[in-house]
Amino acid sequence: MNFSAFKSMHTDRLLQLGLRVTQCVSAIIILSLCSFIDQWTLKSPSYGRHAASPIGFLIFTSVFSLISGAYLQFAPSVLPRNLQRYAPLLLISLNALFYICGFIALAVYLSNLSYCRGAVCDSAKASCFFAAFSYLAWIAEAVLVGLAIIRSQRGVPLPLKDDYEDQDEREEPVENFKRKDIGSGEKLSDVKL
Repeated sequence: MNFSAFKSMHTDRLLQLGLRVTQCVSAIIILSLCSFIDQWTLKSPSYGRHAASPIGFLIFTSVFSLISGAYLQFAPSVLPRNLQRYAPLLLISLNALFYICGFIALAVYLSNLSYCRGAVCDSAKASCFFAAFSYLAWIAEAVLVGLAIIRSQRGVPLPLKDDYEDQDEREEPVENFKRKDIGSGEKLSDVKL
């Protein structure tokens, strides 16, 4: 490996770690803001029920984001490499999809409110902003992981693991077996081995 490839790989890992920290901090902020909104609506005498569904969805999304961020950070050292090739890209894309859906749903919900003032409304607007920011962070990481997959493949398809790979190494060489030639007109089922 030459120095420029090592430097590029090191820079990508540092950038990915910075994005992961940004994603986790943003998820914690969204979780705390949306939990505050939900708790306020439960305790409010005029509401007395849970907050709107976009708030609940963003709570789910931030918890999912924290769990998947931990998985993405620690799973590569535990799971086999073939499993770790496409699973991170799928999980990162799923997080980005959840955040864009939550951001759009909350923005539409807030735009339909006739009265939106106070700490609860400001918290909803802030969580909407951080959901959009989290979406951008997850998309940036998806681009990094996608580029890493493309660079590592170089046009070669994903090799599938041969179930008999270990047995092939322990078997005797082919030269030790007698070959049976099949004559013309004979069927393979007629040949006795």
